[in-house]
Amino acid sequence: NTTTLNLQDSGILANTFGIGMGGDLAITAVESTILQGSSQISTTADDFQHGPSAPQGSGVSAPSVGDAGNIELTTGHLSIADGSQVQATTFGNAGDGGDITIRANTLTLTGQAANGRNSGVFSQIEPGPVTGNLPQGRGGNILIEDVETIRLLDGGIVSASALGGGTAGDITIRNAERIEIVGNDNASSGLLTRGQGDGKSGNIDVEASQLRLSSRAQITASTQTSDGGNVALQLAEDVVMREGSLVSARAGEGGSGGNVTIETGFLIGEPIVDSDIVASAINGPGGNIQISASSILGFVEGPSSLGNGINDIDASSQFGADGTVTIENP
Repeated sequence: NTTTLNLQDSGILANTFGIGMGGDLAITAVESTILQGSSQISTTADDFQHGPSAPQGSGVSAPSVGDAGNIELTTGHLSIADGSQVQATTFGNAGDGGDITIRANTLTLTGQAANGRNSGVFSQIEPGPVTGNLPQGRGGNILIEDVETIRLLDGGIVSASALGGGTAGDITIRNAERIEIVGNDNASSGLLTRGQGDGKSGNIDVEASQLRLSSRAQITASTQTSDGGNVALQLAEDVVMREGSLVSARAGEGGSGGNVTIETGFLIGEPIVDSDIVASAINGPGGNIQISASSILGFVEGPSSLGNGINDIDASSQFGADGTVTIENP
């Protein structure tokens, strides 16, 4: 508990190696919280148990590992830059990932470290770096609520991932005013849930007044081999997509496309910039897209392809049955 918290090349960690539950981490900084220089706020659970007197790198795969701890961060202004991260990660046969809850007046995630590490908020389940065990549990959920302005810039990311197995957590944004996501030529910014290998994607649920996507920004729930996650966007005023932005629920080779639901006043795509709304698959059926808006400007229904210069609404499958697109104009 503090007035301001400033981390520079430093961290606040509650990590568990081997048997046992991870500790929870609760931070309240009334005015501001700033993470710079690849700093971390982290809870981790790892299935590799290292003996205190054992040589470095030696140990055993723990037979029973608890869940990672939860992170709760309440502050006035939260700024994460230079590849710094708030993260909850579970490795190998460890249990479920911890949840991350953020409440702030403004949230800004911007830039990358020199090694390409993105700034952001991350919930991940990954193979054990020493044991090689694949994850079996579920990644923690990320909840961002009661934030007036959310800005993800130049590589700023909110991500929930399942790498190799297990199921990624969900990303939920509630009671926000304005969300602005802006990438650049070298880095994409966005809200991402991913399932790699046999991992399953989580869902993305956004509730706000305004959403702006530009310069390769993404809101994506994707997988390699399983069903795509679902994306639900509920915007009281409008959604504006520019400069090759993407909203997608894509499935990999063996799964069905996820569903995309958009409820808004106006859905606007800047002309001739190749921004797409996609619920696609390869072998399985495509997902469904349902859009309810007073007006839709700049989009057409049809298969998307990179660089075609058209803002597509695409619920297709490459080899399976296409999904459906439903558009309601109250």
